[in-house]
Amino acid sequence: MKRVLASCLFFPLAVMAQDSVFKSPRVLCTALESEGIPTAGWKPSKADPSEWTCMSQLVSFGTSRGGGMEPNIAYYIRSTAFDRANEIRIKININNPAEKELAFAKLQSATTKFFKSVGQTPPAGLLTAIAQKKPQVVTAPFGQAELEFQPGHIESYVVVLKEAGYVAANKAVVQGATNEFAQCKKVTAKAVNYSESLISGDGAPVMEPGHKSFMLKGQGKDLFFCEMHGGGKYKIKAAINGAFPFKYIAEGNL
Repeated sequence: MKRVLASCLFFPLAVMAQDSVFKSPRVLCTALESEGIPTAGWKPSKADPSEWTCMSQLVSFGTSRGGGMEPNIAYYIRSTAFDRANEIRIKININNPAEKELAFAKLQSATTKFFKSVGQTPPAGLLTAIAQKKPQVVTAPFGQAELEFQPGHIESYVVVLKEAGYVAANKAVVQGATNEFAQCKKVTAKAVNYSESLISGDGAPVMEPGHKSFMLKGQGKDLFFCEMHGGGKYKIKAAINGAFPFKYIAEGNL
């Protein structure tokens, strides 16, 4: 009886926390306006009509380096339903490495402001990750919060908030692609001639026209996309030591 009662008491609180973060996407789209980050409003996605999105422009701050771009910040919300959000992102692009401290201060301010706008306290682990500039995944009452590093020729970090149902659905997709992910690790390790144990990734497939792909990390700054095509064919493209753009280095049959 105690176990059932505890479950009944906990569930409404979890649902309330989830709803307060992800409900009313039209309102969420305005959450960072006071931070100078407006969006174009909640609209069907042009890239995928089954999705709804709102996004800001890249908002610059700080100073540039050598006539290049200043650091910038952007805000994105997406969903498969018009009446609630699935995923919320706040991203910084550190175009000038000298402004890294300012960029993270901007990210922390925007993250704190977002949670204040939905009447919630930011997950402590998320703010710690931002303060330490260390990517981390944090379990939250509403689902999942993460500070994610995005590899590329520009240093970028993203605060990613995902609702519980969306997290569960993604886990199911990853589990369904376990064998293909393992095959990708194997052929990628062979292509670059080092141990498979040095290849890692989250196992989430990226669905692209005609194939799916997995992003993998190797030694140092080595990055790979392993493409899985029909008929057991694969292609691998790489950014060795972080040298972009990606270039194809191998292909074959599994």
